[in-house]
Amino acid sequence: MVERMRRATIGIAIMAASFAAGAGGAQAATRSSAHPIRAQAATRSSANPTRAQAATRSSANPTRAQIRRAVSHAERSSYLWATVNICKADRGHGGLLGIRGEMTALGFRSTLSMTVQLRQYDRSRARYVWVKGTTARRTVSLGSLRTGVHQDGAEFHYSSATGLLDAIVTFTWTRDGRRLGTATRTTTAGHHTAAFADPPRYSAASCRL
Repeated sequence: MVERMRRATIGIAIMAASFAAGAGGAQAATRSSAHPIRAQAATRSSANPTRAQAATRSSANPTRAQIRRAVSHAERSSYLWATVNICKADRGHGGLLGIRGEMTALGFRSTLSMTVQLRQYDRSRARYVWVKGTTARRTVSLGSLRTGVHQDGAEFHYSSATGLLDAIVTFTWTRDGRRLGTATRTTTAGHHTAAFADPPRYSAASCRL
């Protein structure tokens, strides 16, 4: 009787040890399959915030090489032009001259501006010369911009006949007070997308007032 009880006790102990070992193995298997460290690494890899942050930093703080490429592209862009969009002569008493320009942003934030300088055709010299006086020169700021194509312009009122006029427009890109690049264009015809043209779609190289 005592021997049977001793055997039963040993059997129960063996079963308990076997169950504990099985439970421990199950827990180990669970930890291995869940593997929180690997799961966290996979999550970080799939989200990949580093690339997005790098792209944002690149746009916010461009390198010198990126600035050079962007300015070079903008200076050669077909969206860089100047035109006469208004030419309203007042029967020998002057009139209204409108100059319109278009330029592109650089892909990172910079300040865009254009300076309009009028010229008058001098018959004796057979060429255009600068119109003197502060009223013949106007600088317009388009604002701090990052992307897109942008237009602005200036209007000039004359109370007396001035002859044949055109303009040179200097386009400038600056950032943090530093000039990044400039380009100049003489007014030309054919830019029918010029805003505020009068009549609509009017675009000419010069204007006689």
